[in-house]
Amino acid sequence: EDHPTIAIEREKLWPLIRATPNLDWQLLTKRPERIAQCLPSDWGDGWPNVWLGTSIENNDYVHRADHLRENRAFVRFISYEPALGPLPDLRLEGIHWTIFGGESGPGYRPADLQWARDLRTRCQENGTAFFFKQSAAPRTEMGIELDGQIVREFPA
Repeated sequence: EDHPTIAIEREKLWPLIRATPNLDWQLLTKRPERIAQCLPSDWGDGWPNVWLGTSIENNDYVHRADHLRENRAFVRFISYEPALGPLPDLRLEGIHWTIFGGESGPGYRPADLQWARDLRTRCQENGTAFFFKQSAAPRTEMGIELDGQIVREFPA
């Protein structure tokens, strides 16, 4: 359950999101099972300017995508950040976008670029946009190429 302050801030945010249809809002959570209870009463099939996403850092958390798919949204996305292991069990049906990002900063953990290649291939097969943000590195935005290419697709 939310701390009361978080619920109050979220209730202040929905009118702003509603009033800015020209902006795309990406709402990301590690607890997608709670999304439905946090959406506004007029959500319906979703708002065109709101993208719902969840973080999945390794195969232990692919169940989060199942919870994400339970919610109506114009765009549902997976933030595979920091990528800490392969995602062989991730189903991409109903997912519009995936973002791969290796961990950055002091003490960053390595990411195998084969994980990104495998996910990119599966995204291509499924019609899911694939965004390669970065390799694991000491600083953000280091290693933005995957196999010599910048791959930064967005959902249609």
